[in-house]
Amino acid sequence: MKRFKYLVGATAFLLVFTFSALADTVYVSDMNEITLRSGPGAQYKIIALLRTGTQLATLTTSDDWTQIQTSSGKQGWVLTRYLQKDLPAALKLAQLQQKFQRIAARNTRLANDNKSLQEKAGALETELATTRNTAEKLKSDYDTLRKDSTHFIALKTKYKSTAEALDQTKAKAEKIESELNMLYNDKRIWWFLAGGGMLLLGYIFGYSTKPQRRKPSLR
Repeated sequence: MKRFKYLVGATAFLLVFTFSALADTVYVSDMNEITLRSGPGAQYKIIALLRTGTQLATLTTSDDWTQIQTSSGKQGWVLTRYLQKDLPAALKLAQLQQKFQRIAARNTRLANDNKSLQEKAGALETELATTRNTAEKLKSDYDTLRKDSTHFIALKTKYKSTAEALDQTKAKAEKIESELNMLYNDKRIWWFLAGGGMLLLGYIFGYSTKPQRRKPSLR
């Protein structure tokens, strides 16, 4: 049993290695399907039908026919005029559509993240304004205590507690202001990424809406 598995694995490896080591790689052109025949001529038996974009490796060429090998190891002959070295337009369009979908999904995530950042920025701005008002009131109370108090001990106690509260409030305001600045920087980065994404989306959408020229199926 182990020997059988070893032979199967070795055979699969040789097929893949042989396919990748061949000289040229070609693709079935923009046809719906083309026939793979057992010999270089229409009189030979049809082995399989190959769809547009099928990757093939060339073996030999005889007049209008080319002997090829598929990635699964199947060999046969196809008309040379139905082969091309570049990836067919249909597959390029499919790849661009997939890329468009990924970028659209990413752009949606960026928009949601930006909305969340804006909401957080609004909350921080409100909290900062409230903290600044509190700090101004504490400072006013502190100045009033210094001027109007006639009892030194009471003044000293109130002065100390008010000064500590003022320091804490100032520290909180500085922390909130720092977070707000970091948040605005993040927002600029998100908008920059979103703008780049929209440019790429426009390019892909323009390419994908070009009319594709289709050819009839060859049976």
